[in-house]
This record gives sequence, structure tokens and C-alpha cells, in this order.
Amino acid sequence: MLEYSYIKKARYLKNYRIFCIFEDSNSGVLDLSSYLNRGGVFSYLDTESNAKSFKIVDGIITWDEGQIDIAPETVYHLVTKKSLPAWVEK
Repeated sequence: MLEYSYIKKARYLKNYRIFCIFEDSNSGVLDLSSYLNRGGVFSYLDTESNAKSFKIVDGIITWDEGQIDIAPETVYHLVTKKSLPAWVEK
């Protein structure tokens, strides 16, 4: 049994926040502010226009034509506040 769920639908709210609905019917807000100024691949998200240009591909939130994503188990944890699966490195 999966300890997380994939995203079924998502819509941009404002201020780097995305409302996510998961396949298991849980839902909530993904706050991308912790990814701002992180550097590396996530520097793409430093502008709000880029942050809201996401797509959901196979249940995973992606940006920049799939070059950037946040792991589905991480998104699920951030949105639902449920524990990360035991196999995830912390």
C-alpha cells in the first residue's frame, strides 16, 4: 500500500501556493515559498509567473517541460502533513 497519493487536480491560487487534490481525495495547499531562493533547479520557481506555469504529468507536479518536479511523496507530505514514507531519506 502506498503511503502517499498522486495529484489528480491542481490550481494555482496566489503567492506561490497551489491547491492540490490527490487521488485518495485528500486535498490542501502546497506552499512553494520554501523553495524560493533555494537555488539549483528550483531557481526556476523564483518568479511567480514560472511557479504558476506547472503541469501535472502522471500525478506529479512539474515545471519547465518536465525538467523540474517535486517528488509526489514530498508534495503529499507537505500538503497533508502526514508522515513521509519510511524509505524516504530525511
